Amino acid sequence: MNKKYSIKIYLIITLVLFFTSCSQKVKDSGEYKLLESKVKLLIHGNDSLEKINNNLSKEIDSLKNEVFQLNKAKFELNPSDWIYRIENPGGGFEYYILYSNGKVVITESLKDSYYTQLGYWDLTKDSLIFKINKIVYKRGVGDMIDFQGDIPNFPDWALYNEHIKTIELVSIQDSWGWVYWKKSVRHGELEILDEKPSDYPYSYYDEELKGEHRIFSMKKFTTNNLDYLKNKKSTLRIMKNEIFARYGYIFKSEDLKSYFSAKGWYEPRYENVDKYLSKIELHNIEVINDLINIK
Repeated sequence: MNKKYSIKIYLIITLVLFFTSCSQKVKDSGEYKLLESKVKLLIHGNDSLEKINNNLSKEIDSLKNEVFQLNKAKFELNPSDWIYRIENPGGGFEYYILYSNGKVVITESLKDSYYTQLGYWDLTKDSLIFKINKIVYKRGVGDMIDFQGDIPNFPDWALYNEHIKTIELVSIQDSWGWVYWKKSVRHGELEILDEKPSDYPYSYYDEELKGEHRIFSMKKFTTNNLDYLKNKKSTLRIMKNEIFARYGYIFKSEDLKSYFSAKGWYEPRYENVDKYLSKIELHNIEVINDLINIK
């Protein structure tokens, strides 16, 4: 064996012994043992972690079920302060929000609704009664959209290029059998939501139109209803023209222009607002004109 080859072997053996010694020192250190335990947990502990997660999920589901059962028990004593959801046969949902002060909101969406009913609820021995006195909805105006084929199954307002918020005063009464209502909750057909009415205040849905005489855009009147005003032509004129002003009609008459310009809500925008007028408004304009024309 030549001298150079012997030196190479010596160096290799020395390096092997050195790295073996260093490796052993690392293994003996606390950091290595901690790392080793983490690796073993990752390799062998997956089953244990999965079991823990499953047990936690079962406990959470159990607690949720207990809360649901408690809510059902409380609801059967008093239906107020809950939000109920029922699925409509034609698709979508309807929400009943029963407030503890006796008010109720029935809507197809908790937010950005296109049709909402407002009023009061009452519970008798046999029935849960809803007395609706206002509806707020979107109304399509102007020309319908050209769908170039079959008209899609959209809400009526969505078939038009423009739509506006409309408010009507009504007198509608509806009721559910109290026993049937409770059975529907028990069977899950009428779902009690985790959310509370306080998350959706009544005032959020209870919208109002602008103007002192807004009722003439919300309810039909007859000449008999307004007969007491037949000699107050100027008042009748303001009542009629306030309907046009709400839609931003630009008045040509200086006195009307001056009167409505003093109102903070008035925004003159259009020379013609006929397309925006509702059936209620058209009816009331005709009634007011009849009274104005009485000599």
